Order: sequence, then C-alpha cells, then structure tokens
Amino acid sequence: MTFLNILGYIFWLGAAAILITKVRESGIIAGPILSILPIAGLAISLTVVAALGGVLAGTANQFEKDMQAPPVTPQFVDSPSDVIDHMLSIANTPEPAAY
Repeated sequence: MTFLNILGYIFWLGAAAILITKVRESGIIAGPILSILPIAGLAISLTVVAALGGVLAGTANQFEKDMQAPPVTPQFVDSPSDVIDHMLSIANTPEPAAY
C-alpha cells in the first residue's frame, strides 16, 4: 500500500464523516450542500500533505544515492610550485592603461 493510497482512504473516510455529520445537522437537502467546502478543505489539506511527502521522499532517495556512491579521491593536477608561479605571474602583469 503506497502513501497516496493511504491518503486516498483517509480522504474518503473523512469526506463520509463530514457528509454524515452535515446531513444529521442540516437535513438531507442542505447537508450535502453545506459539506462541499469542508470536503474541499480536506482535499486541499491532503494534497499539501502529499506534496510535502513527495518532496521528503525524493530528498531521502537522493540522500541514499549519495551515501551509496563510492567516495571520490582528489587528484592534484598542478604542483604547488606551478600554482605559486601562476599567482605571481598574475600579480606581476601590468594594469591596462586608463583612457
């Protein structure tokens, strides 16, 4: 059973409970009409919960993939003396003439 199936069952049980309560309070004609907004609110709330659950599941899935990836070993391309020579060559270049 998936997360969305569970939310669907919660929605239908909640909608039935809202409808039955409103019909008992207001009668057979006004009850279904007065239960439209609460059922819509329930649907919106469960949609938000489903969206947040999907984001959380996606984040957890990506985290698990990152944790199972092999570690990356650093590779030095330049030696330290090459880096220092490059920095000194940048520092010793003359600035362009101002116009």
